[in-house]
Amino acid sequence: MRSGGPTAWVKVTPGVSCESCAAKGSCHERAGDREVEAINAVGAKAGDKVMVVTDTGPYLKMTFVLYIVPVLALLAGVAVGSSVAGRFGWDQSLCAVVAGLIAVIPAVFFVRYQGGRMAGDNRYRPRINRILVR
Repeated sequence: MRSGGPTAWVKVTPGVSCESCAAKGSCHERAGDREVEAINAVGAKAGDKVMVVTDTGPYLKMTFVLYIVPVLALLAGVAVGSSVAGRFGWDQSLCAVVAGLIAVIPAVFFVRYQGGRMAGDNRYRPRINRILVR
């Protein structure tokens, strides 16, 4: 572990749970070691063995915004495009595809905006919960 201000880089041992971890994108692998930047609220110092925790609630919200919002926008666009095509006698498939793609564009900007807001929020970051061994 190396400490620097309010955060610390902690070497973690990857396990089976790492594959399904929502925070695995914030880990950096270096020569087989995995490091994660965590909030150091307990004052851990370099060389300490610590417990790193993450809350699942904020990660579920982040996952919803990242994956579900664009899918819902796509489905809404397809439904609107299909409905409009039926009223005007246009090709239903083509209108559905075009409207779906048009609906995804603002959803992508929304996801980017929300992602930036979430990245600055400490609820979405791993934190050192306690020092196990000094």
